[in-house]
Amino acid sequence: MPDTDASASALQSVAGRLKGASSTAQGLPTPPPAPNLGPVTGSVAAVLSAYTNAYASIVDGLEKAANKVRTSHESYITVEQVNYHDLASQDEGK
Repeated sequence: MPDTDASASALQSVAGRLKGASSTAQGLPTPPPAPNLGPVTGSVAAVLSAYTNAYASIVDGLEKAANKVRTSHESYITVEQVNYHDLASQDEGK
């Protein structure tokens, strides 16, 4: 696995941006009404519906990514604290 280096503040920033993008994107929950285009109105409505469903998937993906980054950040902090305490207790034993 390649080495990665991310500060706690960078992880928080990424999670915040993803969550913000997800929250902003949630403003379009339903497709807009199809314009009256005669015989192709149904087709246009179907395309608008498909775009809205795809958009909802993007919103869901942003939300999931934000949660994963946040969880990774929490795990990172926990591991750092455990390692710090383990090293500190080793130093006390010397």
